[in-house]
Amino acid sequence: MCDLRTEYITSDMTIGIDMRSLQKKTGGVQEYTKHIVRSLIDTEQKHHYILFTNAWKGSSLEDFPAQGPHHQICHTRIPNKVLHGAMTFAHRPRIDALIKKQTGIRPDLLFFPNIHFLCHDQRIPRVLTVHDLSFEHASDLFTPKDRLWYRLLSPRRAIVAASHICAVSEWTASDLEKTYGIAKERVTVTPIDGSDVGTVGLTRPESERRLVILFDGGNKRKNAEAAVLAWTILQNTWPDVVNGLMLMIIGDWNPQKRRALQRQHIPSIHLRDAVSDAEREELFSHAAAFLYPSLHEGFGMPLLEAARMRVPIITANHSSIGEVIGTGASFVDPYNAYEIAHTLREVLADSTLRHDLCNTAQASASRFSWQRTAELTRSVFETVAACHPS
Repeated sequence: MCDLRTEYITSDMTIGIDMRSLQKKTGGVQEYTKHIVRSLIDTEQKHHYILFTNAWKGSSLEDFPAQGPHHQICHTRIPNKVLHGAMTFAHRPRIDALIKKQTGIRPDLLFFPNIHFLCHDQRIPRVLTVHDLSFEHASDLFTPKDRLWYRLLSPRRAIVAASHICAVSEWTASDLEKTYGIAKERVTVTPIDGSDVGTVGLTRPESERRLVILFDGGNKRKNAEAAVLAWTILQNTWPDVVNGLMLMIIGDWNPQKRRALQRQHIPSIHLRDAVSDAEREELFSHAAAFLYPSLHEGFGMPLLEAARMRVPIITANHSSIGEVIGTGASFVDPYNAYEIAHTLREVLADSTLRHDLCNTAQASASRFSWQRTAELTRSVFETVAACHPS
């Protein structure tokens, strides 16, 4: 078995990266894929990357140049339902074969930033990033369509078959060992980062910060229902605290979820569609607090964004969240709306508490960077390739 604690000398190699997750525009996996690949390319000195994507109507890699000193794009135009069905039932076509057919280059290694329909030559080493195992532990939080998707993907099989796994947190690495029996030496923790929020330096006085924000509210795991209930309790019990404030829930909404929340007709709650990074930063600059009562979290990128924008955080007291933000948040039981409401009141009413939380969270966030993630990930590529000579 390959030991990643040993240093290897690896010659230049070609790494195929599966970029198909970017066909869905929003979400933590999409942010991770976009940022890790961009950081790998921007900091590369010797290896070459082929970014594989597939879509009948066009590429999902508009943010990436067609080619550069260390990368090129390989785009195939197979209807996704046909491709996924063929990979699942016929075990064809292989991603490495599609790449070679179009570029003439056989990848030395394949990198999958997320579990997808993974069909490839088993002799080629493959590195897989695992974000969390919510599909195992919290399947009731997924839609029937999502549960079918994971059933077809067979995540356990993909994880067990990987040459090596990148886990985005120590918590996820531990969960892999407990849930699937994955040996520790097969997993490297590669902590990630947030989006580019906080780079412009937008700051506003507290008197202009009139929003309480919850992101990705369309995702059931983010627990928007508990946030709405807590806000209602806060508004009815401590109206002076809520006066002039608005709870804004941002998300990629499906019509059913939007209608369910809108039926409650609470004027101080506003639903907004998914936003760009620039809009995200603008919203954070108006935020009096960031509410993140997630029911299951593999990392929690928005926590770092809020920390860098000096927005006090109220978040869940479990999974990877403490590992990411340290003590820079007020922690709550995400299933207890009364506790969430009470904690919101404490944070919104106490300027000293807000200041202390922001200072601690900002210090925690300074430990993370996409450049560091890229360095760790590249080191995994090089060691895995050296352990699997062609």
